[in-house]
Amino acid sequence: YTSYGEKPESSAFIEVETGFGIDEADANTLQLTLYPNPVKDVLAIKTEQEYRSMFTIRIVNHLGQILHENTAVFDASTAYEIDLQSLNAGIYFIHLTDEQGRSDIAKFVKAE
Repeated sequence: YTSYGEKPESSAFIEVETGFGIDEADANTLQLTLYPNPVKDVLAIKTEQEYRSMFTIRIVNHLGQILHENTAVFDASTAYEIDLQSLNAGIYFIHLTDEQGRSDIAKFVKAE
């Protein structure tokens, strides 16, 4: 409406449910935690996964190029550490996928 005179005198309200698919999304993610962020030398990775599992870890730049890829076994009680001294300063993404196909993506900053 462009003026008060065009405003309707009454209207109906529609209730919209907004919680669609939340449980399903949570079940398929690993809830990845990275620290420190920004990172200078060594990045630690943790998940909320209670049991030990094999993970595929990929570090990707803003162009989608895979700069680091390997597999590791860890769980919520341990952190996996990656030496990032060879990366240039910038913004990167880490993709973590487990044996069941659950995954998560997080962004981190590599400092000088």
